[in-house]
Amino acid sequence: MESLFAILLLVALVIWFVRSRRTKRNPFTKGEQQRMTIDDHYNIDRQRKTQELDHLLEKINRHGIDSLSAKEKERLKQLSR
Repeated sequence: MESLFAILLLVALVIWFVRSRRTKRNPFTKGEQQRMTIDDHYNIDRQRKTQELDHLLEKINRHGIDSLSAKEKERLKQLSR
């Protein structure tokens, strides 16, 4: 009877250890960043690039293409690919 109790206790500890390791959070990331998939990262990056492109196009619309700096013109070329 005592050996059965010892075995059950050992099995419970192993299960607890495995489950706690599986759900342990990475201390170097915070909150939502842990649950983001590759697709989430791609979509956020794409949205950021779209907003940057919209900003450059709005500046062109308001002040003309000559109002862009050389860096902005290069970035516009990269984003429009």
